[in-house]
Amino acid sequence: MFGSVAADLVRELKNSKWLLPFNESSLHTIAIETRSIMEMITSTVSEFREKLDQPEVLATVMVFHRSVQRNKRCALAYLYKRLERMRQMRWEYSSINFAELSNNLSIHERDYLSKYNRLLGEYCESVGLDLTAVCTPRPGLWNSA
Repeated sequence: MFGSVAADLVRELKNSKWLLPFNESSLHTIAIETRSIMEMITSTVSEFREKLDQPEVLATVMVFHRSVQRNKRCALAYLYKRLERMRQMRWEYSSINFAELSNNLSIHERDYLSKYNRLLGEYCESVGLDLTAVCTPRPGLWNSA
């Protein structure tokens, strides 16, 4: 069925609490499936060139096209959610242990996180405040006695 690998990829990431290892094989499978669906669209359009105004042909092309769109949407959602989690982890844990996390990241994600950390550090340094520090007051600070 079209889009099942893409849907599984997004579902897997959504159900995990931690950042799972980058699933390059599923993304590759999605790309291959999308390419094959595009070939089916091309062959359908060329085969039924004279009958493109018929509802059956239009429905077939539309189903294929929607499958391509869904695959793309799922792949982009997977990549975006991973980046969102990396940023969230950076803010929650102040600094991320790259040794633990780097096995779960792609090369491009490692590069992104490194640049994000550097940019955030430069900004914190320029304003003279660690924005990622815990911002809860000491116990008893606001208690009136």
